[in-house]
Amino acid sequence: MIEKGKWYKGKKFNGLVYSTSGHNSDGSGVFSGFGLNSIGEWRVKTHSRWVLIEGEEAKPSVVKERIIQEVNKRYSVGDIVKCLWSDYDIGTLDLEFIDEETLVFFGEVWVSCVNGDVICVMKDGEWAEVLEKRGGKNEDYLNSKINELKSENNELKRLVEIREEKIKSLQELNNSLVEVLRKITESL
Repeated sequence: MIEKGKWYKGKKFNGLVYSTSGHNSDGSGVFSGFGLNSIGEWRVKTHSRWVLIEGEEAKPSVVKERIIQEVNKRYSVGDIVKCLWSDYDIGTLDLEFIDEETLVFFGEVWVSCVNGDVICVMKDGEWAEVLEKRGGKNEDYLNSKINELKSENNELKRLVEIREEKIKSLQELNNSLVEVLRKITESL
């Protein structure tokens, strides 16, 4: 029995399907949903279009593995994508994290961004549009990010050196003041 809100895979084909309707009442095994067909193409089928013969519920590890492959086909590190849950949230993807709970239980894909936020890139079978392709497969982009980080690191090192110099100056001033106070108290 196909249940609404679960991922299924065929025993004899390579597909992975999220059911949005469960079986038709006629018991035919036909249902609505979205996912990867037997040749790995992403499809959204409504009005009872999927047929799963000899299927079984997919394990969370299988769902995660296949969806991560799909995410990596569609997006690259650095791509700017609009969140499907919000009209105003836009994120620059780092793809370090994919939320397994929303993927397995709600059929949505949430991924991490460089600023630490997460955004929804797949909802109801539809994938988010890439607003700007700056992706991590682009060597120039990665090299520019590495150079930015090196520059920021050098700036931080310089600031630490300045701070240490100021601390040293303050310690010397403090020692001088202590010496002056000692001499004043001795003269009294």
